[in-house]
Amino acid sequence: MSLAIAAAQWLALRKYILGRGWLWTTSIGGTVGGYLSSWASFQLAITYGDAVDFLAMYTCLRGFSMGLAQWTILRQDFKLSNWWIVGTTASWYISVLIGSLLMSELGYFLTLFIGAIYGLLTGIILLTLFWYRLKEQ
Repeated sequence: MSLAIAAAQWLALRKYILGRGWLWTTSIGGTVGGYLSSWASFQLAITYGDAVDFLAMYTCLRGFSMGLAQWTILRQDFKLSNWWIVGTTASWYISVLIGSLLMSELGYFLTLFIGAIYGLLTGIILLTLFWYRLKEQ
């Protein structure tokens, strides 16, 4: 899944963010985040059971790790790039939360729907970073 996200984002951004760094950092950050968030969610489920919001834990760790990895590329060009980490974390959470509420209605289109929301939210954040950089110049 991380490679698919990385490829789709890189195809959209390749004219604006040079190099293949975005592809690799997104793939690695997403994969590491997927592993860590799955592991942490499992450990918390064993320890605390229903007292933990696993959806929040999983999505926030996954979004944070991917955002942090992508930030290493964005920080070179954007002054407010630190907000990318926060925005990516929130985008993961919001998109999966909305998807979980509509799970029975979406059926096979659930992953596509979640990805579309995530892409829309992170796209807005990235456009805001571009707009702010243009405004500074």
